[in-house]
Amino acid sequence: MKYFIITLYVLCIGLLLFNSTQIDYNDITSTDNTIPAIGIVAPICAIILLAISHYAQKIKEARSKT
Repeated sequence: MKYFIITLYVLCIGLLLFNSTQIDYNDITSTDNTIPAIGIVAPICAIILLAISHYAQKIKEARSKT
């Protein structure tokens, strides 16, 4: 499970970097930037959810030890 979560982290960071290169920073309010903007927000949300899942698993393991 640990390697799966790490793989998902790497994929999310890759998607984040790729979509950040797709945005036209000269015309930031263009409608062509909506899909890359969504593509940036989605991996950020996934990283947050993965972090919550990771910490919840750590708490569960800590409680089972005591």
